[in-house]
Amino acid sequence: MSKTYYLWDLADTLFPERWDSVGSGCSDIISYMTTLGYDQKTITPGQFELAYEQPYRKGFFALSLIPGFTEVLPWAKHNGYFTSGHHEQNLWRNEQIQKKYHINIFDYIKEGFSAFDFGSINQKTAAMFTDILNTLHERGYTDIVYTDDKETKCELFFNAITKLQKEGVRINGRTYHRAAHCGMKHAHITDIRDLFELRDKEAGIVGK
Repeated sequence: MSKTYYLWDLADTLFPERWDSVGSGCSDIISYMTTLGYDQKTITPGQFELAYEQPYRKGFFALSLIPGFTEVLPWAKHNGYFTSGHHEQNLWRNEQIQKKYHINIFDYIKEGFSAFDFGSINQKTAAMFTDILNTLHERGYTDIVYTDDKETKCELFFNAITKLQKEGVRINGRTYHRAAHCGMKHAHITDIRDLFELRDKEAGIVGK
């Protein structure tokens, strides 16, 4: 029997975000980091991601929920995230989400993976996807569904799935691209505007 796991990107996928230039007094996050004393020439990837703490906690990055978040994640049941940032960023996001929506995001998505679990860079790589897929497969998941707002990351996931299949691993993958304007560009990536569209497409596949 197949067992499906839903792997989600966070920023601008589950949590669309908008920079508040008025409230922060800065035109963007890079300018704000400069006011904190960071030099973009010497800042490390880890420092860069930790510098998001105050923008998230003070609401300078104004967060929202992708439509369908509270309905579709419980439907999916087996959820995890894969972020290029630190795990701690979810704690900071949650402070803002709780104030705005009166929900705890950890009630919906309890576990996840960070690029920093694999090293010291804040970029997702094909090797990271392969490690995650192997971990999930060892836990009994045969179908992995990945959703991201960046097509390049969707491609990395698809390539990792293809690589494992060629190596004889019995694993299947489906990829959804969260896009403002949908238009099929690749046969192996499906554009969606919200999670309701994803659920409608998945329901016909997993039969629930």
